[in-house]
Amino acid sequence: MPPSALLLFIVCQALANQGPLDVNGWPADGVKLNQGSCRNEIVEMLDQADPERISSGADFSNPTVCARMAMSETAHWQEMHPGWYVQRVKCPHPDGTFPGDTPV
Repeated sequence: MPPSALLLFIVCQALANQGPLDVNGWPADGVKLNQGSCRNEIVEMLDQADPERISSGADFSNPTVCARMAMSETAHWQEMHPGWYVQRVKCPHPDGTFPGDTPV
């Protein structure tokens, strides 16, 4: 698998008590995250034309490409992992490593 076909999501669980809800049923002040539950999650970027195949054409070390893919994949990831939310996304360097270590 090419290293550039990966993104690093920093994900956290939502707190059980979210406080008052708005008219749509969402927390009025936004979703509050349990910082103690945060972890690193490596996410493979799949080819949209063939979901079984890893995407090899895009360069995810390019900030523009990474940002677009992160925005499109975040909702899908959260849908597949109820109660977990993406706090941050890290894009790979061209050599496939990720910037800095996280304290999670």
